[in-house]
Amino acid sequence: MTQSTASRSAYAWGQLHSAVHLITIRLRGIVPPARLEELRVWRDEQLALAPTDPQFATEYRNRIQQRFFTEYDYLLDENREQILLADSRLAAMIRRQLLAHCQTNYRLLAYCVMPNHVHAVLEVRGGSRGAQPAAEGQEDLDFVAIRLDEEPDEQSPLVDFLRDFKRATATEAFALMDDGRELKWHDESFDFWIRNESELEAVVDYLAQNPVEAGLVQSPEQWFFCSAHERFLHDAMTNGWMPSTTT
Repeated sequence: MTQSTASRSAYAWGQLHSAVHLITIRLRGIVPPARLEELRVWRDEQLALAPTDPQFATEYRNRIQQRFFTEYDYLLDENREQILLADSRLAAMIRRQLLAHCQTNYRLLAYCVMPNHVHAVLEVRGGSRGAQPAAEGQEDLDFVAIRLDEEPDEQSPLVDFLRDFKRATATEAFALMDDGRELKWHDESFDFWIRNESELEAVVDYLAQNPVEAGLVQSPEQWFFCSAHERFLHDAMTNGWMPSTTT
């Protein structure tokens, strides 16, 4: 990116009102259980090798967790058969529902609707469940899980968002589709707590590049159903931040 997060946005990490999440929601049945279990075994083996020094151990665990999420996302992108969300009617509806569900309790910083899953970066507005702002200078937040993974929606601090969003999109998809297909979400979601400004910028860039890395387009703004496209239409910038967070 050509500009710093602070210069682009009034919502640099030190000014965020509360916690920020990268939430990944996927269609049911798109990941072979055996492949996901292999990835989890690798993750656990790597975490067991963490150094004894607390600072180095934290940095090491963070790298392993990030690698685990990246490999997990590759598993989602590999499935080119179950791509219901490639239907532009559904993708447009999901975009619309994301915006609608981020009017009160959440602020949508970035998003990407992929053919079989959805990424969204959400800032929890003050007073909502899970809205715990970072203490100044705190690098290793207590609420960051030791092992990040898919978790049942009811255990997520974003349970209200996940429940309402999944229900609304499934209901509207039923009305949109005329070929017997149904939108069925997996009942677990991947919730990644973002801890600092540099991590937030990296995550937003990752989402912008996701369609490119998956071989769907050549540049982020070419993928219609993502915040990178919306930002490009707003001011011709090619990063993945929603326009409303940069004005």
